[in-house]
Amino acid sequence: MSVIGIDLGNESCYVAAAKAGGIETLANDYSLRATPNFQLDIPKTNGIVPWQQLSLDEIHSVEIVGGSTRIPAIKAAIERVFGKQASTTLNQDEAVSRGAALQCAIMSPAVRVRDFKVQDIQNYPVHVSWDGDPSVENRMEVFPALHAAPFSRMLTLYRRDPFAMEIFYGDVVPYPDPHIGRWVIRDIKPNSAGESQEVKVKIRINQNGIITIASASLTEKKDQNDTNEANAPEVSEGGQQEQKQQTAQQQQEEMDVTPEDCSDNEDEKYDGKDIKSPSASGPGWAQRVKGWFTSDNSGDAKKEKKKSGVKIIELPIDVQTHGFSSTELGSYIEQESKMIFNDVDEKERVDARNALEEYVYEMRDKLQEDGPLSNYVASSDRENLVNQLNNLENWLYEEGEDCPKDVYRNKLTYLREHIDPIKSRCAEYEANPGALNELGHAIQLAHKVINEYRSGDAKYEHLLETDMLNISETADKTLKWLEDTRAKLVATPKTKDPPVKIVDIQHEYQTLTTCVNSVLSRPKPKPPTPQQPPQQNNGATEGGQANHDQQQQNHSEDKSGSQQQQQSQQPKHANEDTMDID
Repeated sequence: MSVIGIDLGNESCYVAAAKAGGIETLANDYSLRATPNFQLDIPKTNGIVPWQQLSLDEIHSVEIVGGSTRIPAIKAAIERVFGKQASTTLNQDEAVSRGAALQCAIMSPAVRVRDFKVQDIQNYPVHVSWDGDPSVENRMEVFPALHAAPFSRMLTLYRRDPFAMEIFYGDVVPYPDPHIGRWVIRDIKPNSAGESQEVKVKIRINQNGIITIASASLTEKKDQNDTNEANAPEVSEGGQQEQKQQTAQQQQEEMDVTPEDCSDNEDEKYDGKDIKSPSASGPGWAQRVKGWFTSDNSGDAKKEKKKSGVKIIELPIDVQTHGFSSTELGSYIEQESKMIFNDVDEKERVDARNALEEYVYEMRDKLQEDGPLSNYVASSDRENLVNQLNNLENWLYEEGEDCPKDVYRNKLTYLREHIDPIKSRCAEYEANPGALNELGHAIQLAHKVINEYRSGDAKYEHLLETDMLNISETADKTLKWLEDTRAKLVATPKTKDPPVKIVDIQHEYQTLTTCVNSVLSRPKPKPPTPQQPPQQNNGATEGGQANHDQQQQNHSEDKSGSQQQQQSQQPKHANEDTMDID
């Protein structure tokens, strides 16, 4: 770390003290500029908060989180609006992560928590409008302000042609553009009679507060009675007038919209608490079997009356919102995948180029006249390889700077095919002397063991002569192979591959050491234990046993006599049973 010296001259230190009230007075202008929006969003009228329809007495506490809430002006504004001091019991910087963890616990079926629910709201009113007769009002409020979220609402319209719906915020909102989006519902056709059909449109606020048209479906009714009436003869004039009235009424119904709430919740598709038993979902098996055998004519009549089919057809929707449509989003995802693939391909290309460049620099230095590989390749071949490496270096910085990765890999493979054998030859010649010396040392140890055995060393007296002859023959054979190998290596130039590989030398070493160790690792037999003559041992044993029995008998007699003496010395009581012992 560098140190910079600065001469401050005659520096002075100033100390000032200020109270909280004085600081707030100095910052009053800034506070008024920073908090007007907050004061407008939460107005206070006669002790009532109109946007919540609650009195201030019904509000238990106001908890604030976030680093900016530490500003005294914010706390003062909250206290001025709600009439109570702001609470800061939560960690203001980690409240979001804590809330996210609690939300995960609430939504997860694997974690058991208390039964409580956090109900979110939609802050501003949401209106919807649709195409239709300009003389009729074609808009309505689908979600009022502070409506619960997530929530779905189904709108029922009668249409015979495709139409568009727009969703936007109502009243005054703090957004520059209240428009949310436009949805075009397609593939709507009149029924066989040329009348409008029932279209159900679901408008939803999801758990993120995003408003969208979730689905649109066409309800196509197929009634058998209507088919029979269509095949009947033409009606009279009165019937024609009645049919015209029905057509006019149907046209009037096209302008009607019937909203209804949806009980489904798409954001909570799985909850372990909502699983119902089979009995709650429908009749049991006993009722079903009973119904099979108790059907009568009245049931058949009901079936004839209900002989009408309803077919639900999902309609395609074209979305135009501030975000991306599904088509645009898919296109961008495809572009992102292509960019990821291009990044991976470029990385592999650069790695292949760097690998080729590193190999060129490394091998060119080693193949120079004084390099470590120069003695293991012919002079003409060495010069040819060095020239190829120089030309390849120039090519890398000129024509081959932006080549595909396969070009670099192919050139690297070509170089390895011609240079790697030289590296292997060098490694063989450098490792052979050490391996040969190790083999010679093993042969010397084998001969030393043979000499010690023949000189009568006690540690080898348990070994057999045939085993030592086997060791001697193996050692002599290995010694002859070692001398021949050294002669071949001396006669072979280093520009050619060695006649004996390092693997062959290691094999001979392993064979010799296995032969020697298998014999020397045999343990000596244990010396025999000395034994006494059988008669003396038997007599001594019998005499000892007799003396031991006599001692035990005398000890038992002494013990019984002492017990009798103790009993005779004890006083006799009148109430005790006694027995004389002779």
